[in-house]
Amino acid sequence: MIRTLIFDWDGTLHDTTRLYGCAFRKAYDWLVAQGAAPARHYADADVTRYLGMNAKDMWNTFMPLLPQEMKTRASDIIGREMISRIDAGEAILYPGAEETLTRLKEMGFEMTILSNCKRPYLRAHRSAFGLDRWFTGYYCCEDFGFVPKEEIFPRFRDRHPESYVMIGDRASDLKVASVHGLPSVGCAYGFGSPEELGSATCVANDVTELPELIEKLLQENRE
Repeated sequence: MIRTLIFDWDGTLHDTTRLYGCAFRKAYDWLVAQGAAPARHYADADVTRYLGMNAKDMWNTFMPLLPQEMKTRASDIIGREMISRIDAGEAILYPGAEETLTRLKEMGFEMTILSNCKRPYLRAHRSAFGLDRWFTGYYCCEDFGFVPKEEIFPRFRDRHPESYVMIGDRASDLKVASVHGLPSVGCAYGFGSPEELGSATCVANDVTELPELIEKLLQENRE
């Protein structure tokens, strides 16, 4: 019987586009000022493909030859800028996300967050949105040395009631499900491509569809 829902955060519940685009451009402008990158403008649409990656993978993908010290500095700029904007009230959840989470809690599910973000970022969201209303566990990749999510899941699964559903918008989320034999919901409204969601048990086109889809998975689990 399904008892615990494991949510990704960015692109699944939180619409990260506005925060990340601004923060990314600030970090990139710093790299340009340091002579480490050519001047150019990145629109929000140019950088959303990096959402869902942990900081280590993002910089190794975006600028693999950049010295590690500069990757760390630029990553810190992004993190500080995003937290500043969260604290200023600029972070937004997808429309209907709060109602969806309340409904799922009323349905009796325990809910956790498993994110590729850094610890201060998740902490800022936890405070800004009062996430303790819904969630009983928070797990970010920084706490586990930025290893893949499928390696993090076994380290906390015993803290929450079995069995589980993985919910997310990127291939890294669905890999948790495929590696550990979990049902999954792919979030097509997030930042992943349709190809990334190909292994999902079912697909949500809007966050408000989650309760119905999870209820369907629960019924199938009972049969």
